[in-house]
Amino acid sequence: MPEYTINNLVFHDVPVGDGGQMGVGANVSVTAYNRLPVGLTVPSLGFEVLVANCDASQPNIRVASAVSSTIEIHPRSNVTVEAQGTIRELPASLTKACPSSELSPLDNLMKRYLNGQDAEVFVHGKASGSGGLPDWIGSLIESITVPIQFPGRSLDGFLREFALEDVDFKLPSPFADPGRPDSKPRVSGTVRVLAAIPADLNINVSVSSLRASGDLVFRGSKFGELRVDEWQKATSSIVHKPGNEEDFLSVTSRIRDAPIDILDSDTFSEILQELLLGGKDIMLDVRANVDVKVSTVLGDVVIRGVPATGKVPVKHVPGDTLAALNPQVGEVRVLSTSKTGVHIEASVNMTNPTPYTAWIPYMSIHMTKNQHLLGEAVAKEMRLGRGDNSNLVVQATWDPESLGGPPARAAARRLLSSYLSGKNTTVTLRAHRASVPACPAVGEALSRLNVTLSTPRLKLPGDADGDAGRGFVRDATFHILSSTATFTLASPLGRDTVHVERINATAFFNHTEPVGRILHDEPFDVPPGLSRTPRLPVDWSADRVGFGKLRDALGGTLKLDAVADVTVRLGRWVEQVNYEGEGIGARVSL
Repeated sequence: MPEYTINNLVFHDVPVGDGGQMGVGANVSVTAYNRLPVGLTVPSLGFEVLVANCDASQPNIRVASAVSSTIEIHPRSNVTVEAQGTIRELPASLTKACPSSELSPLDNLMKRYLNGQDAEVFVHGKASGSGGLPDWIGSLIESITVPIQFPGRSLDGFLREFALEDVDFKLPSPFADPGRPDSKPRVSGTVRVLAAIPADLNINVSVSSLRASGDLVFRGSKFGELRVDEWQKATSSIVHKPGNEEDFLSVTSRIRDAPIDILDSDTFSEILQELLLGGKDIMLDVRANVDVKVSTVLGDVVIRGVPATGKVPVKHVPGDTLAALNPQVGEVRVLSTSKTGVHIEASVNMTNPTPYTAWIPYMSIHMTKNQHLLGEAVAKEMRLGRGDNSNLVVQATWDPESLGGPPARAAARRLLSSYLSGKNTTVTLRAHRASVPACPAVGEALSRLNVTLSTPRLKLPGDADGDAGRGFVRDATFHILSSTATFTLASPLGRDTVHVERINATAFFNHTEPVGRILHDEPFDVPPGLSRTPRLPVDWSADRVGFGKLRDALGGTLKLDAVADVTVRLGRWVEQVNYEGEGIGARVSL
């Protein structure tokens, strides 16, 4: 077989037979060099095109018939042969999987072709029946079968646009066994692809379904694998461009619950940091093998292992996201207590300003302050949508002594004291390796991100909507003759009673002038809602300016400040806090 070059190979739709039936036609041009000092004219020749079967012992599969034009052969010159072929149907044996593998003969052919490797077909001579050749030459031609190698096609750059929209993430169940498919985080989204159609492929095609598996790469580092094992429905349309511009195939598919394997938590953490803090979108590289169900004039066919390389833009989180979260705590319920801590459940409203949604079966986050571990917050069965999210249920355990020892308890006491005093406070939320139990790599990647938030204010009884709150101590009444005082307290707990075990408090006028001191060791209850304390004994600072101001306000009101060490008990949990209040409205009576 002399060396040859395939100059041109074009596929197009053609009518075959009556009744509007269509097939696929192919025009091919092949050039070879004639080394002999012989010239002649060869009339039109017929031949068949065959594809190798599953096994070499099985006969090759006939897929097309073809006929050449008249061939002019000149001595020691290039000879060009032009031929037209027709594929009328795809034989079942061509698309049926081979017994020893999941691939069919067509799959094996396309696998080499689409990966840029030479693909092999066989050409079997066939007498044309036109009478232009002697019978003995026709018989000779029909006895010859030669292999033809035609060059494969590289699909580099054929993906022009790749977009992933309406993205939804699902974390795995905490009860999933690590390593099993249900232990992986999953992603859903609408995939939009714009692919260039090769100029030599002029046939009507439409994509009805697809599936894929591929690598996820960021700046040259592979950090994960994405597997879409189930067929996903797809729609497609051909976008025709004017003039000589290439046409495109636009494909849209909704991918549902595709599992992601996180293989490199360091790179994944870098991605999260750039999305949350970088201020701009990032690009991920996807290197995938795609199986496609294609509808053609010959019927439906599955093309497996189409190599696809593209870039996926991932939208960053807006820069003011942390402030925009605006978490608001509603009802708080105590679930259990211990000597060192309390376990609560709270209803939370918050805003999700990102373009993503998420389903969280279980996730654990540590609450810290100045590197001290104070507690743990757990979300279960939570759906986080875009925009406003209401009545999200979160459970939290506050147990700094058990989790972080005496230094953590001291830090927690300072934080709690500042918070109850109405000061602006913050807590730092940090994931950990067990945040998503079935997928430690996700928790490990998230653990490198520290999110510091303003401590959400509790909605207290008597607060109007949008009111920042007037504090836990609403007002006071001082009784001069009985040397007692009563206070109106606002409890954020809707079902549980707080017990005040001890108070050591001093009231001041103008921040520095003492008015009186309360030292009370008899416990009293603070029930849910607004409540009045019993009369608490006051030791007046009679020789100080502050007490004089108090007497001058008899029958009216006075703004006072207070500093108090208060021991409170909630169930079995006991804690001492330092309360500092300013501008407390105090009525003065006899």
